[in-house]
Amino acid sequence: MGRFKCNDCKRDNFRSSAGVKNHQRACEAYNRNHKRTTLLQSGSKVEEPEDNLELAEARNNDIEMELIPAEPLLEDVNMVPSDPEPEPRVHQHPESPPPEPHTGYFDTPKNSPPPRRRQLPGRYQDFIPQASTVISQAHLQPRTPSPQLPAPSPSQTHMETPHPDPEAIVEADISLPFETEPDEFGLFRIYDQAPSHDPMENINLENITEAPTLVNTSDTRSPLASFGSHAAALISRSDTDQPSSSIAPFANISVFRIMHWFYQMKEKSLSSLNDLVWNVIQPKGPNGFRQEHFDRFDARWEAKRLDEYNKAKSIAAEEQPLPFNAADGWKQSSVRIRLPRVRHSWGSESLAPEMSVDNVWHRDVVQVMKAALQDESALDFHMKPFKQMWKPSEDEAPMRIYGEAFWSDRMIEIDRKLPKIAGCDLERVGCNIMLWSDSTHLTSFGSHKAWPIYMYFGNLSKYIRSRPSSHSAHHIAYVPSLPAQFQDIYKEIFGVAASSKKRVDSEQRQGRVFAVRRKIFEKGVSVRNKDLLETLKHGSYVPTLSFYSVFLLPLDVNMFDIFPVDVLHDVELGKWRDLFSHLCRILQSISKDQLAELNKRYRDIPTFGHDTIHPFHDDVSEMKSFAARNFEDLLQICIPPFEDLFGDKKQEKIIQDLLFDMMTFHAHAKLRIHTDSTLESFRLAIRSLGQSLRRFQTQTCVFYSKTEELPREKASRFRKGKRKQAAGKDASAELSEEIQGKKFSMETYKTHALSHYAEHAERFGTADSGESAHRFIKFMYGLGSKHDHIASIATLERRHFTLHRLSRGIPTNVKKPKNPARKLLSAPHDEVLPPTDPSLRYHMAASQKNWTTFQLLAASSKSDPALVDFKCRLELHLLKCLLPYENELDIDTIGIVNDRLYIHNTVRFNYTTYDCRRDQDSVNPKRHADIMMLSGDTTVDPHPYIYARVIGIFHVNVRHWGPKSKISKVLRMDFLFVRWFERDMTYRCGWEAKRLPRVQFLPSDDENAFGFVDPNTVIRGCHLIPGFAHGYTSEYLSFPDSVGRVPRLTMQGLVIDEEDWKYYYVGIAVDRDMWMRYRGGGVGHTTTRQFTRDFEEEILGNKLKGKGRQVEDVGSGSEDEEIPGDIGDEGRDDVEGEDEEGDEFDEMEDDPYSDENSEADAISDLGMYEEEFGNVENYEDDWDD
Repeated sequence: MGRFKCNDCKRDNFRSSAGVKNHQRACEAYNRNHKRTTLLQSGSKVEEPEDNLELAEARNNDIEMELIPAEPLLEDVNMVPSDPEPEPRVHQHPESPPPEPHTGYFDTPKNSPPPRRRQLPGRYQDFIPQASTVISQAHLQPRTPSPQLPAPSPSQTHMETPHPDPEAIVEADISLPFETEPDEFGLFRIYDQAPSHDPMENINLENITEAPTLVNTSDTRSPLASFGSHAAALISRSDTDQPSSSIAPFANISVFRIMHWFYQMKEKSLSSLNDLVWNVIQPKGPNGFRQEHFDRFDARWEAKRLDEYNKAKSIAAEEQPLPFNAADGWKQSSVRIRLPRVRHSWGSESLAPEMSVDNVWHRDVVQVMKAALQDESALDFHMKPFKQMWKPSEDEAPMRIYGEAFWSDRMIEIDRKLPKIAGCDLERVGCNIMLWSDSTHLTSFGSHKAWPIYMYFGNLSKYIRSRPSSHSAHHIAYVPSLPAQFQDIYKEIFGVAASSKKRVDSEQRQGRVFAVRRKIFEKGVSVRNKDLLETLKHGSYVPTLSFYSVFLLPLDVNMFDIFPVDVLHDVELGKWRDLFSHLCRILQSISKDQLAELNKRYRDIPTFGHDTIHPFHDDVSEMKSFAARNFEDLLQICIPPFEDLFGDKKQEKIIQDLLFDMMTFHAHAKLRIHTDSTLESFRLAIRSLGQSLRRFQTQTCVFYSKTEELPREKASRFRKGKRKQAAGKDASAELSEEIQGKKFSMETYKTHALSHYAEHAERFGTADSGESAHRFIKFMYGLGSKHDHIASIATLERRHFTLHRLSRGIPTNVKKPKNPARKLLSAPHDEVLPPTDPSLRYHMAASQKNWTTFQLLAASSKSDPALVDFKCRLELHLLKCLLPYENELDIDTIGIVNDRLYIHNTVRFNYTTYDCRRDQDSVNPKRHADIMMLSGDTTVDPHPYIYARVIGIFHVNVRHWGPKSKISKVLRMDFLFVRWFERDMTYRCGWEAKRLPRVQFLPSDDENAFGFVDPNTVIRGCHLIPGFAHGYTSEYLSFPDSVGRVPRLTMQGLVIDEEDWKYYYVGIAVDRDMWMRYRGGGVGHTTTRQFTRDFEEEILGNKLKGKGRQVEDVGSGSEDEEIPGDIGDEGRDDVEGEDEEGDEFDEMEDDPYSDENSEADAISDLGMYEEEFGNVENYEDDWDD
């Protein structure tokens, strides 16, 4: 017998998957089953052919009629081998041959012929994530023997894969490592031993959605899920027919609902008013709203009742410290600080005077852990770490995936070191603790601020942990600032004032620090003593006693290993902000007009996505009220705005290379998951960034040496001087009217920290950020007292968490009714799309109220090149969709019902991201109109994507007849009317060239300048950035007021362009998923992976092939070194040779990145030189920043 079989007709004599594909082209059982599945997934149903008279009447009366959608171009092939060995599922059109592998190169030689302008969208297959890898019940370690439960009915089963009967479960040997079966992406896990619980057991498609417009149901998992799906299905706690008793300490359910609504973490708005109606007033029944429940209601008393309830629980837990009692409430304490004095000796440090810092609010960390593990959210914890592996194909070796903390080597090491307790057979697990701390201002006006410490559990997936609504941030302390009277206290004790200059708090060897502290306290040596600084200089230590060092060193834990990298502060608010500021200073030194041009360019960049690229309203060079996300936006699209602003070609190349390297580093650092391949390219990106930064400092900063402070920097200096003057200090330098010079510095900790990102991702997982937790602090500040705001925030935090926990037992999933005001408030042509089913390929409204006819289109603009032969070209496009593999098409066999085109405003495209999530792009001709598709022909241009601008979104109702017709009923067929781009083949782009792909419109006299696109072939929306340096042109479309130029919706309203930008640059780093589509190697990009293989080979090829660019170094190189020039850009090969003064600029004793030097030396050298980081002063300016 063969190895493969067809699941539909059960034939199993095939020797390969290709044989199954060929068979399924004619397999009636397969085609019938697949067509039915496709229609059911799209929400449609097969209808009998309707009478022509009824159809015409329905159309004339504008009755909304949902017709059968066109059969998708690509269908799934469900192949299961006949033998027990598992094989991956293949999704392929039954009639399409296997796609040819992409064998071209990213770039085209300079003298290559222009590309063929025939735009052929390739067949794109949307690969929808199914059930993730689930551990077999036979491998799960049972916690305790439990009574046998009856098997649930089909309605009770939550997963498609049936679970075995409990009686049939055989306890496996859990002490042996094992691998899970690969899922549809080729992902599998390797455990040291079987876990007792799999949090991925109940995950479905709606749980892995990202876009807010996708359907996303809340997790309604039963607390009994940890005892198995049978128990969870048999016993349900959501009994809405009985009054709920889980409302203590409140008197009734109505009071609880109103208090819970008040303390929800959102601003009061129309949306929150809807929540008040839907979730408080509207619920009926025993658990519903009752007016009599509010007799004698007093909000202050109810809040006090809640505080007393929390306090009583903590006291009870302290008095009876049972294993499941958690006293996790807030405590108020004080901290005492020993005060040294220069030239004054104390017998020991313990005899030195001390100052008390009061109002320290904190919680017991162990009790917080205990409470968190008892909470229902702990069911999502991965208590046993594992290696996440990926096997891209049968021909490729498995590679490691890095991202989650419970995938990391560090957590696996800890799990293996867990001690065994004699006489205890319970499962031993470890908790991965992640601490975050950062100060935040609580108000835009005023001095109130907070310095919270948050604790997260790394056992919880970052996709859950990063959502504020998950309540995953456990507040464990609020650190107070030094009291305002600190100087007075110090002066009262010693008679002199203390220095307030900040220093870096880090140490490596306790002995050296203890010795320095003894000299300070026992001998009165100044902390600025040169001998002491020399003692601490080697490791940049400071004489501060660290709790982490004292506590963790006896446990053989290096405290420097526990501090993670921080993209937000190191890059976005760190090195990138410094670089952007200095580029603005350079433009200011050239001409203020250049700086104004930069501001204008950023304002003209279109937005992208729901919350990806935001509009730039003000002058970006002023950076007023910029948050980290604003600097991130500046970086992701930075290359086109800075193009050709600096006047010197050599410096232009250095700056453009640096911007590309900074963008590449940032994109790697922001990835949520890494593979072995992306980590390799990340290391190369770190090295290349170090080279570009040094080249920028040693050449560009020298060339533009007269850089001065920006106006905002001068204003900041004046404000700092005013504060110093008010404190009675000398502020003459700060208050000077003379413009001061500003230089670019590499000697900062944030520069050095960039070299550790790849290492951190491999050892601990990808970088996270706890900044989103600040929203909660600020919201609580707005609700509480401003007199003692820290105490008020601590109290409100407990109220909020308690209400959140109690709300899980109350049925609040009230179905929201359709808003009848929408039809009254909306214009007749407006469309409001409901949330989209994530399994759909795209979503377009079903309405047929807005329509036009071919006759009206033809009469409106007879000479518009966009509308030439519009109907004939459309009918030909529709025939190609119906008969994709027929060469001879007869347009007389297709008819469009009533010659009507139904118009839509928006279409949403769902796609699977690189990290196997489900996301969405919304395309609108007036706002986000650009799309990308697979290229159908890479023989001339090997670039795998083609691009188009959507002019209109339509659907038509068609009939098809004749001998080749496969349908007997009216079909609804959706299509996009587009204007095509073509790639500029004379411009060299890619990883080696360090330039973005550049595209331009096809001339309107080209027969393929305008066309139609099947929405099924669209990968996703794309971000095209105007090539500002090249200006406008009308040569692509000279017809005035053509429909080919859709009015753009801007902050100033609709804008009708009379010309087109000559070039556009493709924003390849606009988001994580887009970056991986151009880098290649995305785990979830199953369909496009083979077409982007050249991208991955090129980004790694510089190291694999020994290309010259990788050995290029700032101020380094030899005469024999190969540094290739770049084709298609004049002046870009002038790196070799001499500068304008004839001085050699490529000279250094040796090349630190040659083959003779280790990679570790190359990476560590990013921070300039380790010796320079030994000096404490090197960090002080950066710390003050």
